[in-house]
Amino acid sequence: MGLSLKKKSRRQPVRQRHRVTKKVAEHNRKTKKADKKDVTWKSKLKKDPGIPASFPYKDRLLAEIEDRKREAQQAKLSQREEQRAAKRALKTAQGDSMAMQVDGNSDSDSDEMSVDDETQGTSLADFAASIAKRNAQANGSDDASVVDGESTDQDEEWTGFDASESALKKETSRKMFDKDFKQVVEDSDVILYIVDARDPEGTRSREVEKMVLNAARGEKRLILVLNKIDLVPPPVLNGWLAHLRESFPTLPIKASKTIASHAYNHKSLTTQSTAAALLKSLKAYSQKRALKRSITVGVVGFPNTGKSSVINALLSRTNHNKAGPCVTGSEAGVTRSVKELKLDSKIRLLDSPGIVFPASANASQQDDQARLVLMNAIPSNQIVDPIPAATLILERLSSNQQLFDEMVQLYSLPAIINPGGKRGATDFLVQVARKRGRLGKGGIPDLESAARLVVNDWCDGRLVWYTQPPVETSTSPSHATNTHVKSRSDSGPSETQLVSNWAAEFDLGDLLLEGTDD
Repeated sequence: MGLSLKKKSRRQPVRQRHRVTKKVAEHNRKTKKADKKDVTWKSKLKKDPGIPASFPYKDRLLAEIEDRKREAQQAKLSQREEQRAAKRALKTAQGDSMAMQVDGNSDSDSDEMSVDDETQGTSLADFAASIAKRNAQANGSDDASVVDGESTDQDEEWTGFDASESALKKETSRKMFDKDFKQVVEDSDVILYIVDARDPEGTRSREVEKMVLNAARGEKRLILVLNKIDLVPPPVLNGWLAHLRESFPTLPIKASKTIASHAYNHKSLTTQSTAAALLKSLKAYSQKRALKRSITVGVVGFPNTGKSSVINALLSRTNHNKAGPCVTGSEAGVTRSVKELKLDSKIRLLDSPGIVFPASANASQQDDQARLVLMNAIPSNQIVDPIPAATLILERLSSNQQLFDEMVQLYSLPAIINPGGKRGATDFLVQVARKRGRLGKGGIPDLESAARLVVNDWCDGRLVWYTQPPVETSTSPSHATNTHVKSRSDSGPSETQLVSNWAAEFDLGDLLLEGTDD
């Protein structure tokens, strides 16, 4: 038999090719599984190896890279300046053309120029008046008047908190929320004023109470709702209830279903029982009014006092096993507009955004900012200088020895000789920075970072705090601050008569007694 002159084919058999493919896939699978079990962190980004040190022209390449970066930065800055100049030129040109159009409409005859129907007969004064009116509507002021091109704004009922650029990163839109608040007060028959049980006086506003009492000739009703009662001990809760009930009907409520790590037990005052009591009082008022329409209940208060949580708690008593329609969160400013919700056929609820109401006139701007930070009305990430807020935290906790000892135990701090004053606050922040590792270069304590840590612990609830109620309610500030109740009319009811009359309308006689059983 002769030899074959044809070369042997190198083509791999199909069976062998499939066998190799399966082995490779199995190997890759095992490798990927082993990588998942490996706890060593590996970056998926390919690292730039850079320029080798042995490269002869390394210095020249580095210099060229720096030059390109500098040129790109200069080009970006010049482009930004050109855009700004173009915007200014466009704005000036639009203003000139608008002025020329207005002058032409007022000076030329109707036969010489053809204008649209909307711009005929428009004068400079009318144009200025329309612009001022549009700005007034945008700012939330309905009473702004314009005379001869000069606007005269009326004084607002309060100026509120003016956030400066040096203290906060951005300013809150108070005028828009003021408009929403006035709308809620005007449309509501009953106002639920939500206050924080840890600091009821700090989350109250006398201007709000005065506005509600004077609205609609005194036909509106105001109820104080003491929320977050699980964060204060029973004696403190009972003291605040007794103090607040001298001014207005007050009901406690635990709106949030989450249980804090340091929550206090109030026996019968649970989320279900307190929400049911509040709902029962609203239904009683609706039945006694005997209106042909449903009553409107507005919920107002400072930011982060739990307004939306109270609404969700009320809705949970009528819509069982359903999630609340109001979005809630631990950070202030979740609710941004007025929201209407139907509780039943007789009651409608109005959820409103939280408004920062004014503090005392003698308080400085820095103290107001620190006060709002501690009320969690301002997100901590918007604070530029947290040291004043941390100083105020130390002052408040040092007034209560029990709370101060819990704070020292939380941070494992040594004994602080003088917690009061600026020197004591600095010593406190230095100790916190050392214990929590907030150190800068050379081991220097970072006071700002330590202060931000303390503020975050305060806002997140890791630091236990609450204010003590007044000892003598007869000489408490509520009698002096609620004189507007008496001043509405010389023959009007007193504070005691007002509370008793309103309590009878809401059937709160038994509920007021039940709130102090703990």
